[in-house]
Amino acid sequence: MKFDNLSAALSPHNLADIADITITEGVFSVKMVRLSPASQQYNARVGEFSRNRKKPISEQFAADVFAGKVTPETIEFIANVLIIDWSLIDDEGNNVPFEPSAAIELLSAPGFGQNIANRLLLASRDDAFYKQEWTQEALKN
Repeated sequence: MKFDNLSAALSPHNLADIADITITEGVFSVKMVRLSPASQQYNARVGEFSRNRKKPISEQFAADVFAGKVTPETIEFIANVLIIDWSLIDDEGNNVPFEPSAAIELLSAPGFGQNIANRLLLASRDDAFYKQEWTQEALKN
C-alpha cells in the first residue's frame, strides 16, 4: 500500500519537539524545544520551570514570550525552558558548556544578547525548523 498523498498532506503537521538551530556556523548552535503547547517536551519543561521558580507563569508573561518580547524574565525562560543544550565556542576557542546561568549571561550581554534572545524566540516558534518527514514505517503505526 502506498501513502504518498497522505504523507504529503500530513507533512506540515509532523513537527519535532526539538531542533538543532545554528546561529553562527562553527561557533554557536542551540538544541531547542519548540515553543508550542502541542509539544510534550515544551509542556514538561514549562511545568518544571514554573515549579522551580515557585511562581506560576502569568498570562502577561506568557503573552510576552509568545510575542517575542525580550525581558529579563523571558531571557530566564529561554535559558531554562527553550534551550536544552548548545555548542558554543568562546573567543579563545574553548567550548563553553551549557548551563542556564551561562545562557542568561550570554542573552543579557549588552550589544548582542537581546538580538540573540530575539532570534531564539523567533526560531522556537518557526515550524520550518521542526519539520519532519513522514516515513512509510511511521504511517503504519
